[in-house]
Amino acid sequence: MVNTAEDQSVLVFGATGGIGQILVRHFVGRNQQITAVSRSAPGSLLAPTGAERLLCLQADIGDASQVAAMFAEHERQWGSSPAIVVNAAALQEPIGDFWQVDPAAWEKTVAVNLSGSFLVLAEATRRMQSRATGSILLFSGGGAVYSRPGFSAYAASKAGLLRLVENAADELAAAGLAGIRVFAVAPGAVRSRMTEQV
Repeated sequence: MVNTAEDQSVLVFGATGGIGQILVRHFVGRNQQITAVSRSAPGSLLAPTGAERLLCLQADIGDASQVAAMFAEHERQWGSSPAIVVNAAALQEPIGDFWQVDPAAWEKTVAVNLSGSFLVLAEATRRMQSRATGSILLFSGGGAVYSRPGFSAYAASKAGLLRLVENAADELAAAGLAGIRVFAVAPGAVRSRMTEQV
């Protein structure tokens, strides 16, 4: 799926979640230089063996300036923009019938899952544009291609994310940037805080 040569660095958003932690450990195990970003305190990420290749940062992916700052910090630490960017950050609450859930919570989930993914995707593309190559991984999942009753915000945001990725791939190809590959990964059920909520 992605080239994991040792000279490539990786930037992972949502690094303290179930999938995020798995990916950080995977890339560290491949001797890559990783910047791990999460909303929670950087110290909450359990550092795997190879921590000297791991930079932990804190940011909100719903804020464009913070997203850009994470790319800048990555470049300062590792000397170049990331070859691989992953956004595993996501919310699934509120849970319940759509007409009964808190509108603010609904909007927050869409902001993190969809708007946050857009911000990461757009900034990653700008950083990769000069070399016209790289891989960007976003996560679709439950609700992207079918109804998910009780999880309207999550399902709507993930369906939107899938369309975003398809549009991005077409636009990159049309701009002569097909070497920047964008993926929507549907990982299936993973034991995490999100599955505990369900």
